[in-house]
Amino acid sequence: MLGRNGFLFVEIIMGLFLIGIIAVTCLPLISTSIDNMRLARIKAEMIFLAESAMERILNYDPKHENNDYIFDISLCELIRVLATNENTVVDLPLNDESCDYRLRICKCSLNDKLWEIHLELSSVKEGGKIEDIILRSIIPSKDYEE
Repeated sequence: MLGRNGFLFVEIIMGLFLIGIIAVTCLPLISTSIDNMRLARIKAEMIFLAESAMERILNYDPKHENNDYIFDISLCELIRVLATNENTVVDLPLNDESCDYRLRICKCSLNDKLWEIHLELSSVKEGGKIEDIILRSIIPSKDYEE
């Protein structure tokens, strides 16, 4: 009987076939995991943008120079729009450019000292894959300087 060195060609083909089957069954899992990580990153970015917008509105002080913007509107202009009307809805961005997100700011005056602010941030590109971010807060009314 001859000495046997190495693997037969058929054994190598069978090994590659099994590795191929394992890889094919794992690809959808890997693809789904990568997509879920991307959606989680977008969701975290949306939460950051909504909280940042709410904090800017909450911390607005007309006595200090303020160059902050929320999307394409200056914070001073936004506060002016919110302060001049009792119940207001502002959709951002104002000029409908290709933006990843849309922000709707609703303000309802509870009395002359309190506003109820409702922020709703939605993703334009992802559509129904990501739920909208909704923040509500009752804040002291803001004054603006003309």
